[in-house]
Amino acid sequence: MKGPAAPPPPQELLQELVSLRRRIAESEQARGQAEAIHRRTIKELAREEARLRSLVETLPDVIWLKDLKGVYLDAIELLSAVQWPFLIFVAIMARSIILIWLGQNWLEIVPLVRVLCIANLALFAACLSYPVLVAVGHVRDALVSSFISLPPSLVVILFAALFGVQAAAASALVTLPFQAAVAFYFIGRHLGIGPGDLARTFLKSGVVTATTASGVLGCAALIEVGMVTPFVGLISAFCSATVCWWFGLALTKHPLLHQLYRAAGGLAVIAPRLRPSRPVAVKLAMPGVIKKVEIRNAHNEGRSDRP
Repeated sequence: MKGPAAPPPPQELLQELVSLRRRIAESEQARGQAEAIHRRTIKELAREEARLRSLVETLPDVIWLKDLKGVYLDAIELLSAVQWPFLIFVAIMARSIILIWLGQNWLEIVPLVRVLCIANLALFAACLSYPVLVAVGHVRDALVSSFISLPPSLVVILFAALFGVQAAAASALVTLPFQAAVAFYFIGRHLGIGPGDLARTFLKSGVVTATTASGVLGCAALIEVGMVTPFVGLISAFCSATVCWWFGLALTKHPLLHQLYRAAGGLAVIAPRLRPSRPVAVKLAMPGVIKKVEIRNAHNEGRSDRP
């Protein structure tokens, strides 16, 4: 019979013990690294979840502001394409308009009318300022912008009035653009509108206005040299301004042209419905008999003949 196996030498036991401790230490180290990675992953997932939740909660507001910005820029582009050419037309033809409308004694106000027309070019978007601030939920800014722009404007007007009526009217060249700039600042801050956006928006309307002014200036020159009377010149200037304005819209492919086409198409559709209705004669074919029956209104149909 074989005796019991001899125990391993102490040196081997010591090596195995050292190896076991090393594996245990490596295992503990790997476990610590795994736990650290797990905690870091949990934190990153929580951070990402919070970011996505915040994005989802604010996404409708971002879309609304982005859409409102586009609507506002489109609106001021359409308004400027109408108001600017009209004011330029009135400024150029102010003498003829006042001469025909008010008479020779009122020609002294021609410079005032021209200055005020030019100054009011800056107020094309004034009707949109308060509604836009209400839409973005900052009604208070409407009051703040008024406090910023109106008192200095009043001071400038009062100071200019000391030098006469023409100086008071000329002060509008400073006060009205200043008021428009303050309104644009508050609206642009909420909608993210910068100077570049405004420049791109005004470019087409500026070309349309210049094209319109070129036609009106030609007619005004004919009036000045006496080739046509003020009345004929005013009618010619209106026709020329209309043609040049339309040409400018087509040349720049202005969005207003599309809106005018849509409006004309809508009028063409509803125009037949606006015509008054007439009695309709209907022929009823019966065997051997053809009767002509006039369709009358309900009142006449319900009325019976009495002997």
